[in-house]
Amino acid sequence: MVVSRLAEIRFVDPHTNIVLSTLNVPYGSSLYFKGGSVVKKGDIIARWDPFNAVIVTEYAGKLKFRDVIDGVTFHSETDDTTGLTEKSITESKDKSKVPTCDIIDESGEVVGTYNFPVGGHVVVEDGQVVKTGATLVKIPRTVGKAGDITGGLPRVTELFEARNPSNPAVVSEIDGEVTMGKVKRGNREIIVTSKTGEQRKYLVSLSKQILVQEHDAVRAGTPLSDGVITPNDILAIKGPTAVQEYIVNEVQDVYRLQGVKINDKHFEIIVRQMMRKVQINDPGDTTFLEQEIVDKLDFAEENDRIWGKKVVVDAGDSETLKAGQIVTARKLRDENSTLKRRDLRTVQVRDAVPATSTQILQGITRAALQTKSFMSAASFQETTKVLNEAAIRGKVDYLEGMKENVICGHLIPAGTGLREFDKIIVGSKEDYDRMQANRKNVIDYSEHLIPAGTGLREFDKIIVGSKEDYDRMQANRKNVIDYSEKEKAEAE
Repeated sequence: MVVSRLAEIRFVDPHTNIVLSTLNVPYGSSLYFKGGSVVKKGDIIARWDPFNAVIVTEYAGKLKFRDVIDGVTFHSETDDTTGLTEKSITESKDKSKVPTCDIIDESGEVVGTYNFPVGGHVVVEDGQVVKTGATLVKIPRTVGKAGDITGGLPRVTELFEARNPSNPAVVSEIDGEVTMGKVKRGNREIIVTSKTGEQRKYLVSLSKQILVQEHDAVRAGTPLSDGVITPNDILAIKGPTAVQEYIVNEVQDVYRLQGVKINDKHFEIIVRQMMRKVQINDPGDTTFLEQEIVDKLDFAEENDRIWGKKVVVDAGDSETLKAGQIVTARKLRDENSTLKRRDLRTVQVRDAVPATSTQILQGITRAALQTKSFMSAASFQETTKVLNEAAIRGKVDYLEGMKENVICGHLIPAGTGLREFDKIIVGSKEDYDRMQANRKNVIDYSEHLIPAGTGLREFDKIIVGSKEDYDRMQANRKNVIDYSEKEKAEAE
């Protein structure tokens, strides 16, 4: 019987000692092999109850119940199938009554204490002698049933909108050992202490099932109570990669339930859009503001812009540089060289400090409305609000994304339409020379036309034709000028 919540099995190649795979073994599982055993493909390694979570004892000894009172903290239930009567733990109105069980060894000392969670079924009796690995409590797992694919869509919406679930789990932020604290206002205090002495305290409602016991070792990200782990907790504790995998797997579970196969890449594209923003922690010497939410690319570009540059602390006798100005190392060197030759005070600088940020997770609605393109945002939701803000701010849409280019009927910046390919000519050297020759046939000239159509002022000095056409036009124009001057002379 597995009594650790951190148990795992590693499969090692006997010839190379390379770890082939690692599997986590659920708490309360029954193992069929010992460490070092040789297994074959298809062998059953462990088995556990899929319908009930369990609490097993790590110690052997005699049980002693505390605050397990009939009609107050539990009521008796009879199983219709087996006919057995079990104690079902209920929430007590008296918050000072917390049903627990002590394990007493042969010397009479308490070696372990276990809390009985609300909703659990106690399968042992007070005063019973148990061995290590014996099951104390069974907690029925809640199973959600969906008749069709629409039954799981609210869960998909919850994930893609990055909403906090109605019943979130309390999650440990650090690796450490669990210590049970006091009961405060209907909440049990759980303290996690790391090996370095760092402590984190959590309050869990007594109505929730507590998944850990005294002296349990937990890892960062381990749930301390029942409920759904929020994506933001996973992001803060385990990082961006873990939350990306979590969202994709959770969404896929909804579709797998109905036998629908969808490639991960479709969901991964959506998750990428949800995680393209960062929040500025320290702006450093950049143009960002603290707590500002910016695009990852803008963040990287701004940090690259000041990379290797210097910030003027004291301008000295320089007439061109000022305190606080960011300059390149070359410009600083030239300026200081000039000042030294003139026996003047040089410029004092420090290294430019880049900005630091934290990855954030946004819902698809919020992410779509915070895109750079106001045309793309306006076509999604809140059209009037988006267009009003764009008009007030005087925004310019540079049509960098796909959606705005589709709206305008332009080639989308993807595949062969990438902007990097704009100046690439696919063909032979002769094709390139022919194109250059045709460009040389476009010669500037001046004509008076109405400002419409081909008479737009931008087209005033453009003529499309050969060199001979241009010479003929110039000759006709010269004849007109000569005739006008002749008439003017005769009139005088």
